[in-house]
Amino acid sequence: MKIGVLAKRSGSKVDAIRYFEKAELLPPPPRSLSGQRNYGEADVARVRFISRRLESGIGFVQLKQELELLEARIKVSSPGASD
Repeated sequence: MKIGVLAKRSGSKVDAIRYFEKAELLPPPPRSLSGQRNYGEADVARVRFISRRLESGIGFVQLKQELELLEARIKVSSPGASD
């Protein structure tokens, strides 16, 4: 999905999503041949999570740590993760 669709589905603004990428809270998505970002369903959930945590007053350092922990849990629980 394009960045505008991600913004609508996550309840965020396009500028916020670009900021999350720049701040390394959201990994850069793959791009189409024309250079457009291609986001997936996991990105919708991640942007919602980031937005909620920032609204709660959490700092960037702690938020990055939480995201790293979530990613580690996903890798461990994913099929084939022990390969």
